[in-house]
Amino acid sequence: MKSLDQRDHALNLSALLSPSLMLMGLMIGYLKFHAYPLFAPEALIVVIAVGGIGILLGLLPAFQGPTNLRAFILGLILLWFLDLQFSSNAEFRNLFSGDHNLPAWAIFTIGIAAGFAAFMAILSMREHIATIFVTVFAVFFLSTLLIPGSSIKFGKEDMATSSGRSSDASLTVHLVLDGHIGIEGIPVDLAGGLETKEALLRFYERWGFRLYGGAYSPYLMTLNSVSSVLNGVVTEKDLLNVENGRRPGRAYRLIENAYFRTVLESGRTIRVFQSDYVDYCDYAQAPVESCHTYPVSSINALAGAEVGAVAKARLILDSFLRRKSISGKFYGSFVERPFYSSVAARDVFIALRDDILANPRGNLFFGHMMLPHDPYVWDQQCRIRPDTRQWMSRRPDHADLTTLGTAEYRKKAYADYFEQVHCVTKLLDALFTSMDEEGLMQDATIIIYGDHGSRITLRDPIIAYRDLATKSDYVDSFSTLFAIRTPGTEPGYSSELRPLPNLFAEHVSRRPAPMGGQNLYLRKDHRVEQRDLMPVTMPAFGPDKRPAN
Repeated sequence: MKSLDQRDHALNLSALLSPSLMLMGLMIGYLKFHAYPLFAPEALIVVIAVGGIGILLGLLPAFQGPTNLRAFILGLILLWFLDLQFSSNAEFRNLFSGDHNLPAWAIFTIGIAAGFAAFMAILSMREHIATIFVTVFAVFFLSTLLIPGSSIKFGKEDMATSSGRSSDASLTVHLVLDGHIGIEGIPVDLAGGLETKEALLRFYERWGFRLYGGAYSPYLMTLNSVSSVLNGVVTEKDLLNVENGRRPGRAYRLIENAYFRTVLESGRTIRVFQSDYVDYCDYAQAPVESCHTYPVSSINALAGAEVGAVAKARLILDSFLRRKSISGKFYGSFVERPFYSSVAARDVFIALRDDILANPRGNLFFGHMMLPHDPYVWDQQCRIRPDTRQWMSRRPDHADLTTLGTAEYRKKAYADYFEQVHCVTKLLDALFTSMDEEGLMQDATIIIYGDHGSRITLRDPIIAYRDLATKSDYVDSFSTLFAIRTPGTEPGYSSELRPLPNLFAEHVSRRPAPMGGQNLYLRKDHRVEQRDLMPVTMPAFGPDKRPAN
């Protein structure tokens, strides 16, 4: 029979290893869910790192005997495990409420009661709890490592069967460039602004586009903007025709897409290039033939990035800890923001080009490109910035519309933003050149527009700041690109102030302009789900004196 000292030593080792096995199992599961290569150097680094963190956490219970204090500490670690395992608040709500739609206070009460019951059970087993924990977490670690689990799917999916389109049908390329400011909205008073404006004018003139420099979106947010344009509806209702995504890893989806239905009725098929933020492919009324999805909110976006393994590991660790968990709300980012919307978008242009050249006739190629959206990771030659700590977003806290910017930060952010705009232009030029070499540009229809402006503001024009935001804040937010090239459209330039949905209705869908398109619709704050937006008038572009900071 083992002596008390020997038994206590075994329990100490169990308490020491339990947090490490827990965190490594969680991290491996996180990597596998995002389809991240487990043997990539950065993946190995981050698994070892969380294992080390777990050892440090395990020191405190390891130095205690089989006491209430050890049981209490291990109980806290178990609660952290559950918090990270059910990292989405929506998932946590669905777990307990389902169709019952329990209110938040009821879920909170159930959680407190369950936590109290768990703690009492742990305290009652304090002499054996460390052994129980290390056994459970060892099984969890091994099963996560060895058993295949569900993961987000990225890349190309063949969705629908070809409908026998005519081989002589024309080619349409339809691109949404997320966050691309309009020509007249470019702040030429900032370094690089005038050069960027002139470069864009030359580029679209050279390729024969009709360019509307005064185009603007009625909406600040992508979901409202794309739904409005594709359905020809401008409304004060927030998230009209938008729902949460149904497929794993897809944040939102359009439940109505009048434009896609019209395309299918014309006898063409649809090939989509989309991010995991908006799912255009999950729409039964207009099934697409091919769906290529790339990551913007998933760590998978980092897998092919040409940056160091240590930098990637920092971002992965920060993303893991900052998930929508209770503990994540108290976690001050000691590394970096897990934000990489634009990282994977550059290579999507290459995939789009290859698909166009392979399937040139009878197709609509629809691409929602997260460029020049922040973070600003690409220089004007489309080379990635190697220091991820220098990846700037549109404001110090990109997720909160109530955060105030500064003139100095705006100046620096725009400098990097202009370089990323040049990168986008370079990618478009390569695409058009490849199409031209194959004789596809002559009769092609090419539609290019943004969904909102750069949004590099001092104050975002939301309801709370509607009287404080300057004209430049409105222009930064809503001015956007619109360019079209068709066999029947005369090339040229117009600086007239025009709403994006109206331009799309006039040139693409050939429908009457939607009512209310001349207004802007302001949000209350940064939260996604709201009910009604406030209509205001879009100010004219031009010089603006900003308030002192």
